[in-house]
Amino acid sequence: MLCLSLCVNCTRGQIYQYVIHVTAHASVYTLVLMSLDRYLAVVHPIRSLTIRTRRNAVVALVFLWTAVIAANAPMLPHFSVGTTPVSGRIFSRGVGLAIVDAFAKFKERSFILSRNVKGGLKF
Repeated sequence: MLCLSLCVNCTRGQIYQYVIHVTAHASVYTLVLMSLDRYLAVVHPIRSLTIRTRRNAVVALVFLWTAVIAANAPMLPHFSVGTTPVSGRIFSRGVGLAIVDAFAKFKERSFILSRNVKGGLKF
């Protein structure tokens, strides 16, 4: 498997988060390919008959999945698994949660600043 060669100590949570990111990106880009196919079918119906073949669709999907898997591969080591402090339940922390945490810290600091400055920032 690709991720096992990239990350020797991959945990199940890291692989789970990686698969979530890959499938999310692949589904969006598959919809883009479908939109392109529909555009060609409606706007250029005769000229696109040679382009819109089953073979080209399979080639495009294989290229799409390969590109998405390769593009998301560097994110794999950045996923971590931890436990919640209250219940001790295991959870996976993705890259997106790090962004949410950073925004929460920014909001907390801004609130402290707004209390010290009259008419400060409001959230």
